[in-house]
Amino acid sequence: MSIENRLAVLEAQVVQIINERDREPDSVRALRARIDSNHNAVLGELGSLHADVQDLRTGQARLEAGQTKLRGDVQELRTGQARLEAGQTELRGDVQELRGGVQELRGDVQELRGDVQELRGGQARLEAGQQAVMDRLAEVLSKLP
Repeated sequence: MSIENRLAVLEAQVVQIINERDREPDSVRALRARIDSNHNAVLGELGSLHADVQDLRTGQARLEAGQTKLRGDVQELRTGQARLEAGQTELRGDVQELRGGVQELRGDVQELRGDVQELRGGQARLEAGQQAVMDRLAEVLSKLP
């Protein structure tokens, strides 16, 4: 069938539909108009609902991205907290070590004080011995002609 024939058939069908509609009672036309109006309103609402669904999907995707980032941040905080706790434990160990070093230094100071006392006693004995030697030397020298 050629295009011209097909167009002629379609025109005939359109004319037939228009003629059939013209013969419809006014109540059917009014009902058809209301149906068309309601149909258009429903299509408008569907379009609006479709837009709302798209907005919700976009919002959900942003929310999920935010949750993922939040999970990453929480994991990072937990890792940081673990490092902090490890650092605190290490610092406590260092403080204990320093306290041990302080105790050792105090012991060394006491030992040095004892050594100083001993040296002072030795010095006093040396000075006394030196004086005794000088006195003896003076005695010996006084007996010499």
